[in-house]
Amino acid sequence: VWLEATKISLKGLLAHRSGIELKPPLLPFHRPRPMHPADGVKVLPVPCTTLDGESAAIREAVRGLMAAGSLPEPLPEAWGGYMDAGDWDRRSGHLRGTVLLLELYESAPVYWDKVALDLPDDEKRNRIPDLIDEALWNIDFYGRLQMADGGVRGGIESTEHPRPGEASWQETLVLGAFAPDPISCYYFAATAAQAGRLIATADAARAKALHAKAVKAWAWAEANGGANGTGKARQPDARAWAAAALLHALPSDATASAWQEAYAADNAIVRKGDQLAGEQALYAYARLPDGIGDAGMKAEARAAVLRHADAAMALQAGNAFAIGLPVKDLPPSGFVSYATVPGNIARSLPRAYLLSGDERYLAATIQSCQFGAGANPDNLVFTTGVGTEAVRHPLHCDTRVLGVEAPPGITVYGHNEPTENQGSMGWVFQWFVGKQSTPNGKDWPMYEAYWDIYVVPQMNEYTVTQTIMPTAYTWGVLASRPATP
Repeated sequence: VWLEATKISLKGLLAHRSGIELKPPLLPFHRPRPMHPADGVKVLPVPCTTLDGESAAIREAVRGLMAAGSLPEPLPEAWGGYMDAGDWDRRSGHLRGTVLLLELYESAPVYWDKVALDLPDDEKRNRIPDLIDEALWNIDFYGRLQMADGGVRGGIESTEHPRPGEASWQETLVLGAFAPDPISCYYFAATAAQAGRLIATADAARAKALHAKAVKAWAWAEANGGANGTGKARQPDARAWAAAALLHALPSDATASAWQEAYAADNAIVRKGDQLAGEQALYAYARLPDGIGDAGMKAEARAAVLRHADAAMALQAGNAFAIGLPVKDLPPSGFVSYATVPGNIARSLPRAYLLSGDERYLAATIQSCQFGAGANPDNLVFTTGVGTEAVRHPLHCDTRVLGVEAPPGITVYGHNEPTENQGSMGWVFQWFVGKQSTPNGKDWPMYEAYWDIYVVPQMNEYTVTQTIMPTAYTWGVLASRPATP
């Protein structure tokens, strides 16, 4: 049951690939290839980074280049990655979700080696496990955006949200590729290092190339504010994660001692008393094999992940719907997928189970899936195509333009507290769920305040990182866990 759900979720991820044509049998509709330079699409390198903002930053950067009278040459290899929901942006933050696919494979490699996913023929023919192939689609995108000096561009974004009626393969807005920044480099270094390690037997040459790119990305980040800088460019959590991943992949490298020192200096326990933000690095370090890293630090990291899970279980025990996450004061509103994604912003529960084998964490993980899987006041599954009654109208522009059903496997943000976000949702209440609903839309109970309406982004938008990949990860852990005697 869990494997079937996982496959559907991963098909939702496949549907968001950019730079490739998708059609039956991979998807139930035909989507032409979007945003590929071979089709005449031009992606301009711009002088702003993801740290400067999103579409507005690209727009201002392009205006500056036009005012200067000299547009740069388009990037010939700027294609690939995963698109988000109501727009076509592909940002380096997506790598924070991609690592979950690698983690899932590594949690049960014998199991996932045998699982066939719906993938293009060239990926199905190679020797790399299908789950890793899916992750590599995104990692390779940032590898193509890596510059000669090692800097990794932070992704690609348009100057605006899509023009009404345009699908991804019809985009007429200007596309810009962000300049490199340390955080994008650390994200890429971490995922490329881990992916290279996992495919070393299946494709040694590709693994070696990934590791070389990861080391160069690390070096660029260290030299450009990642190690000693200030402000947004300095993100210790990302640095500690990359350090742990590189140490695991290349323990004999000449730089290994520097990676160990970087993790020791920047992990969350050292910096801020074991806060949730650094769990990715803590989990990566806790799983280092014997003989790599510091045994005491591994024990601390493992204990921290378990404490995060304990905090999630404490919250889970105190609410009616068994929603479990380690952040007790996170408000259930806005673009956070508070209830629809297992564990919401953290993977603490399944990670604690994988680290400890303690079935209390397994039971809590299963409980955390229940709301999004249908055990809720709306009697809805919040992932398209799963179960007998699921949401049907996510903010998926391509299928809306085509006039067909949204692809299966999209997990939406879900419920939004109706008394919050009145400014951004005022038009929703005025035209859709105000006087037209009984009771008035603003008076609905929180967990009944969900409307399956395409144009309500707080409820029906999503991102590949926030909703799709975390859902596939948790369901996948449940599918591939050892059978209980």
